[in-house]
Amino acid sequence: MYPFIKAVTFLFCFIIIISCNNSPIEPEPQPGRRDYVWTVDTLAIPFMSFARIWGSNTDDILIVGPGGGLDKTIYHFDGVSWKTDNISRPISPLSVWGFGKNNVWFGGRDGRIWRYNGIELKEHTRFETTREKNIGFQEMWGDSPTNIFAAGYSGDEENRTAVIAHYNGVKWELTEFTDLKKYNFLRIRRANTASNKYYLMAIKDEPTTGDLLSIFEYKGGTDIKLIYEGKAGLQTAAFIQKIDDEMYFVIGNTLNKYSDNEFKQLMQITLPNFGTQIFGRSKKDIFLRMLDGIAHYNGSDIEYLYEFSGNVSLTDAVLFDKEVFFLAFDLTNGDDLIFHGMLK
Repeated sequence: MYPFIKAVTFLFCFIIIISCNNSPIEPEPQPGRRDYVWTVDTLAIPFMSFARIWGSNTDDILIVGPGGGLDKTIYHFDGVSWKTDNISRPISPLSVWGFGKNNVWFGGRDGRIWRYNGIELKEHTRFETTREKNIGFQEMWGDSPTNIFAAGYSGDEENRTAVIAHYNGVKWELTEFTDLKKYNFLRIRRANTASNKYYLMAIKDEPTTGDLLSIFEYKGGTDIKLIYEGKAGLQTAAFIQKIDDEMYFVIGNTLNKYSDNEFKQLMQITLPNFGTQIFGRSKKDIFLRMLDGIAHYNGSDIEYLYEFSGNVSLTDAVLFDKEVFFLAFDLTNGDDLIFHGMLK
C-alpha cells in the first residue's frame, strides 16, 4: 500500500504544481499614450452648469445638470455636435449612469429617478418628499443593470442627512442614514463584483469650521463606517475612483489603496496645482484634474496634456480606448466646456 500511496501523493502534488504554473497571469498594462489632439466645445446656456458626463461610446455621450430651462438640462453628443431635444420635462438632473444606449438612468431632485429605454425618457421612481425632506440624488452608479445605486441627501441644508437608494432589477429601496447629519453623498464605487465593500465620498456641511470631505466603507443596508475625513482644502481633500477593477483613494496630494483598515500610499503627486480628482483606464494611464489643466500619469512620471488659458474648473470625465471627454466650467464667462482628446 505504501508505494501506491506515495505515488498517488506525488502525482497529486505534481498536478497542483502544474495547475499553479499554468494559472493565468494578468499582463502588466502598457504606459498610457499622450499624443492627443484636443478640441473644445462651448455650450453657452444662461444659468446652466452641467454636473456629470456619461457615455456608452464616442458617439453617444450625455451631460446633465440643473438650472437653465427644463428643456436644456440634458445634452447629447452624437459624434459630431452637442444637442438637446428641446423637450421640457419636470426633472432637474444631478447625475447620470447607464449600461448602453437603451438603459440610462438619471437622478435628480424631489426624489426623482428617471430612465431612458431607447425610446422615451420617463420617470421610473419617485420617493416621497416634503419641504423639510427634499431628496436629491447627486450620484447614479452601478456595476450591472440589477445592482444600481443613487446616492445623495435628504432634507434642507440645515437638517440634511445622507441617503442611498438601491435598485435590484425590480424596484428601488431607499435607506436614510439618520446618524449622518449634514452629510451629502457625492460618489459611490466598488472595485469588482466579488467584493462586498463599497466606498462612498461625501461632503459634510460645516459653516463655522469649513466643509469636510469624507470617505465611508459600506457593506449594504445601514452597515457603514467612516474611514477618512478632512477639510475641503488641497492638502486634505478626498476623492475615490475605480480604475481597472481597483479602488484608488486620493487624500490631499497622495494616491492610496485601502486594506486592513488603513490607507497605504502608492504615490505622492508633487505638482502644485493638483485638484484632487483622477480618472483612468489602468494604473499606468491615469488623468489628473489640475487647477490649470489636465495632466497624465503613465506609470513613471506626470506630464501636462492640456493647459487652460483662463479660469476653468473640471468637474467630470468619461474615457474610451482612443478618446477622452472632460466636462468643465468656465468661471469667467459662465460657459460649459467639453475638452475632447483624440489619440493620433
